[in-house]
Amino acid sequence: MNFPDTTATPESSVLILGNGTYPPDKIRNRIVSSFSSIICADGGSRTAREMDILPTAIIGDLDSSNKKDLKYFADRNVRILHHTSQEENDLEKCLRYVFRRGYKR
Repeated sequence: MNFPDTTATPESSVLILGNGTYPPDKIRNRIVSSFSSIICADGGSRTAREMDILPTAIIGDLDSSNKKDLKYFADRNVRILHHTSQEENDLEKCLRYVFRRGYKR
């Protein structure tokens, strides 16, 4: 699995969003704002759209993302990395991406 070549700075921190239940807005907004990058694991794109969060990238096989959300994010220059391999789940694909970019936290 190859990813575009980008590198995190030592200060960079990343939050990976999945599809699921999140804390109330006040708590969630404080948590989200403390990260320099946000990566969505496939269906996390739906969550990001619902929460009005603009991620750095959406990664996965995209079987849980809907086309409308993907178009919305593509129109806003969000990097969409479609990897169909089933050898890793979408979270593992995200983790591989962030580790290869040099994120430490």
